[in-house]
Amino acid sequence: MIIQKSNKVLLIAILMLSLFALTTNKSEAQCETGFTFTNLIITVNGCQYSVPVCYKCAPTALAATIVKLGAGPITPIDTNCTQTWDDEFIFADIMQQVRNRIYLSQLCEVKPCNENPKVRMLFVVYSCWEKLSNQSIVACTSDAYCETLYEACNNGSTIVWNTISGNLVGTPSCPAMPSGGNLIPGGGCYLLNPNCP
Repeated sequence: MIIQKSNKVLLIAILMLSLFALTTNKSEAQCETGFTFTNLIITVNGCQYSVPVCYKCAPTALAATIVKLGAGPITPIDTNCTQTWDDEFIFADIMQQVRNRIYLSQLCEVKPCNENPKVRMLFVVYSCWEKLSNQSIVACTSDAYCETLYEACNNGSTIVWNTISGNLVGTPSCPAMPSGGNLIPGGGCYLLNPNCP
């Protein structure tokens, strides 16, 4: 009887540890093989958002660093923060900030502008997004995404970006954003990234 109880306790302990291991590795499992997961804290119009990103630094000067937005839900950190911007503006600002100097310097190296060759970055953003009941926005399909290739360098005070090309991959299966520029929680999947250069 004592042996059966200790076996049950041991089994429960093993199950709990296994579940803990699965939940702690979940964030890293959101990226494809070869990519690294990071969670950026980005402030937009006074409100902070948790933004999951997958990235792969360029292995050589001739390759491109790849950054993917959509590894998980973009979530407001303080749901009591009053956001006055539309979802379209919030999303556009998040995309710009993911590329900006403060965050990119934490991920991969950016060379000074007087050095060649310049660093290239392929920025990949899914086209269709939906808002969840907790105000998070999440990529809802992977059938279409925008790939934008940039050339970047550090001029000493900021990152200088030059757009080389933009390409819409696939055909978005979601309708255009509702008028007003805001997604409705639980209201379905909409085109939130329509401007692929």
